[in-house]
Amino acid sequence: FRRIRAVALAAAAVALASWGIFEGVRTPPTRSVEVVFDDLPAEFDGYRIVHLSDLHCSSAAREPRFRRIVDRVNALEPDLVAITGDFVDGLPADRQDDLSPLRSLRARDGVVGCTGNHEMYWRWDRWCDVLIGFGIVFPEKTGPVEIRRGESSIFVGGMRDRAFFCRREDWRADGAFAGVPADAFRVLLCHRPFTAATGAAEAGVSLQLSGHTHGGAMPLLSLLVARFNEGHVRGLFEFAPGRFLHVSRGTGQWAGFAARIL
Repeated sequence: FRRIRAVALAAAAVALASWGIFEGVRTPPTRSVEVVFDDLPAEFDGYRIVHLSDLHCSSAAREPRFRRIVDRVNALEPDLVAITGDFVDGLPADRQDDLSPLRSLRARDGVVGCTGNHEMYWRWDRWCDVLIGFGIVFPEKTGPVEIRRGESSIFVGGMRDRAFFCRREDWRADGAFAGVPADAFRVLLCHRPFTAATGAAEAGVSLQLSGHTHGGAMPLLSLLVARFNEGHVRGLFEFAPGRFLHVSRGTGQWAGFAARIL
């Protein structure tokens, strides 16, 4: 009986791990989230952003996977594509070709992005030029991006990940919107789903797009993830009256922990 139980437990463990890894590496489904703002200019009613995050291009996530993701994004005919960090796990010489399908992303107002902590680990000074060459605009580098519809505008700002800062107190959202009119509608790209620590509400952010948490990855672990991310694990949060944070579950998974369960 003990041997049967041991074999059954081992089989269950293998099945659970296999399922988790499959869920971690498959092309993710599309989730639709509608957010209503009182201060959004009327010309932007129905504006569609495709939010990608945590692509984690690596030896376990190669060019065919990103081609499938790009095809799925383009089929949605977005107004804007926003990629909130952790593009890569590897150097450009090894992973540039695998990530090259991003060149084919299509959106009316282009593709914007911000850095994640993994960009700090993999020579951002080299990857920055590569990703800009793919057509991705980084507001943290260029300054806030203005998007116009008729006489109205919204502004997209971006923050470097906290890993790039020596002091946490320097990691503030207000710096992402230098020169932007005080009453402008502001969209912030920030890899980590922090709003209180960065002063997002004080910076006038109406919508923040973040990732980093991988949706908590699995039960119980998600409780730990929440503790270290201001309680934000996945989905939509109202972090101040009329101000919203959307946390992506992650378009990919870090190869060092590729599993997702439930």
